[in-house]
Parts: sequence; C-alpha cells; structure tokens
Amino acid sequence: MDKNSGRPKFNGQVWISYGNSNAAQKLDGNLPQIPFAMKPDGNGMIYFSEKQISKRNASMQVTPSIPFDPTQWEYAKSRRNSDPVSFEMDWQPGTSLVFCIAMVP
Repeated sequence: MDKNSGRPKFNGQVWISYGNSNAAQKLDGNLPQIPFAMKPDGNGMIYFSEKQISKRNASMQVTPSIPFDPTQWEYAKSRRNSDPVSFEMDWQPGTSLVFCIAMVP
C-alpha cells in the first residue's frame, strides 16, 4: 500500500519465458506502468521504464533507450480525479513508428 495515497502500490515487471515457464527470466522490474509493444515481425520490443522507453532486440538484449517523461502528460489535474495517467503503446507495421496513447482518467 502506498503510504502517501493510501492506494495499492503497483510494481510492474517484464518477464520472458520462450515458452517454458520454469525457465522464465526477469528482464526488468519496478516499472511505473506495463505498456509495451512488440515489433510486428517479432524482432524487438519496447516498454516504459523510469523516464524512458526501453528497447530490446530479437535476442532480448538491451538497445539504446529513448528519453520519455510521462509527467508532461499530467495536464488538467484540477479537472480530473487523482488516478495517474496511464499509457498504451502500438507499433505500426512496416515502420519504426511507435504510438504512445495517453489514457487520462
């Protein structure tokens, strides 16, 4: 439970198993949110981590990340509830474009 807000505390994690759950590997943890997108050809993935978008190649090795501060989307706080802005991601097939959609409560 978060001491400041009194709400359940969220601790997102990214795991990979290659089809065998007994051999699952934790790729990243302590994430503020879980949105991720797989490259349509399966040769990579991206996900939110601390103030950046983390990238992994087809071998799940870390590649250079992209700075991203989600607080820039915390607009109109006085007109909405106290729930944080959440995000969804989608990778456009055939391109390197990834769309981040802010879901404002």
